[in-house]
This record gives sequence, C-alpha cells and structure tokens, in this order.
Amino acid sequence: MKKILFTGAIILFTTITAYSYDLKNRTIALFDFNLNISEEAMPPLLAYNEPIKDVEKNIKIMLYGHLEGRLRMECGLDFLPIRSFMKSARYDDAGFPSISIQKAIRRGSSKCYIRVEIDIKETLEKGRVEFGKKESVNDSIAKADTINQNPFMPEIVLSVYVYNNKGYIPVDKYIYSSKAKKIYNYTEPIFLDGVLNRNEWEERETLFNLFDKTIDKLIHKIND
Repeated sequence: MKKILFTGAIILFTTITAYSYDLKNRTIALFDFNLNISEEAMPPLLAYNEPIKDVEKNIKIMLYGHLEGRLRMECGLDFLPIRSFMKSARYDDAGFPSISIQKAIRRGSSKCYIRVEIDIKETLEKGRVEFGKKESVNDSIAKADTINQNPFMPEIVLSVYVYNNKGYIPVDKYIYSSKAKKIYNYTEPIFLDGVLNRNEWEERETLFNLFDKTIDKLIHKIND
C-alpha cells in the first residue's frame, strides 16, 4: 500500500513539474506577497537613517509596482486590485493581502492566483571562519578589501508561484535571481536609489537594477 501511495505521489509531482502553465494574457489575483531581508543585508537599509519599517514598506511597494508594471506591459497580464479580497484577507502595512490559497479560491473570482516572494541576501560571508576549517573564498575577499570598510555584495531572488482555481498545489513556479558583480560600501546609501528617492538606478548596481534584471529572466520565460 505504501509503495502504491509513494508511486502515486511521484506521478503527481512529475505531472505538476512537467506541466507548463501558460501565464500570458491572463487575469490574475495576488493573494500573498512576502519580502524577506536577511540579517546580513540589513546594514545598507539602516544607512538611510529612517525607521526600518518605513524602509521595508517602501521597498515592498516599489518592487511590486515595478514587477506588476512590467508584467502588464510585456506579458499582457491583468492584475486585479490588491484589495480585491476585501475583508476576507489580512493586509500588511503596505496594503498587500495575506490569505491562504484555499480561502482565496473560495472568496475570489479569478481563475489564476499568484504568490510572490522577494529575498534580499548578502552573499559575502564576512567573519565566518570556524576553528579548524579553511578560510572561505568570500571571507578572503572581504578581508582583502581595503577600499570598503563594510564590503557588501547583495543578491535578490524573485519567486512567483502560480495557482489555478481548481486546486491548492501550484501549477507552475518561477524562481530567478541576480547577484551583484562588484563589492561596494553599504554605508553609502546608493543601494536603494530609485526606491527611496528619485535618483537614477538603471546604470548602477542598486537593488532596483538587480531586481529589474531578475524580472527580465521571468518575462523571458513567461513569453518563451
């Protein structure tokens, strides 16, 4: 019996992962959106001398707005208002919903739902050399950096999980990332240019720039 259940689970997983859901030109509803910032990536945000909750809120609003705008224009997606679940969902300080997919399907009217996660990470492992182990490459880079007293090399990961209105398991998922190519000093708050200010971000390796490159990968896959 266990063998039959295991085999069935494998077949179900294979079917889900092999199936490519056509997301283009669909009306979709966002039912959950999480922004995760690792502890190592927090210092650049603190450099702005603003309440960290306000900084995180602005990051969340600006990044999602950029994502939605590009998907509308380049993939033909039509997003329902983020408060379309009304009182059926909880909403965070930025106005984004948090509701289970089960409840979203019961209370929503869309045929397509998405959950979005954005992770901001620090990729340099500064000062993490354990006794008896060789120094890592990242530690060597960090210690050898004589220009930046606080070297920083961020990575941003975008995950989009797609659901239809017939089940509670994702019918497709997209996970892409972009990593900075250079080390810079996070005490110089250029990291959030274009998010907390109107400074240009296209030609700099900022959070917005890295996120935009990650969206490029997502759009290419959706339109493929």
